[in-house]
Amino acid sequence: MELLREEIAQLTATVADQAQTIEQLEAVIAQLKRQMDLERRYLIDSQARSFKSWLLKQPSTPVIRKMLAEPFFADRAAHWTYEAQLRLWKYSEEELLLFKDLWKAMLLESSSGDN
Repeated sequence: MELLREEIAQLTATVADQAQTIEQLEAVIAQLKRQMDLERRYLIDSQARSFKSWLLKQPSTPVIRKMLAEPFFADRAAHWTYEAQLRLWKYSEEELLLFKDLWKAMLLESSSGDN
């Protein structure tokens, strides 16, 4: 009888551990779904946006200062246009990734204003 109680206690602890693991995995899955949705939105976004004016409101970073210093940096364009300009101006791959992250942040900000 005691052996059965110990086994039940072990199984109960195992179930509790598994429930916690499932909860953690569900949180990871939800985060990954949000990230995939943002990536999808970035890829299909073809709308011209006022990226330059949005950048002016952001905390200054070297890449933001560099973009804003470009004499022909468009006031309003689609992200594909901005990206093409940055490539033409020989921005590094790291700077292009930072641009994409900034654009995604702008998308997130604009979608949170819609809610």
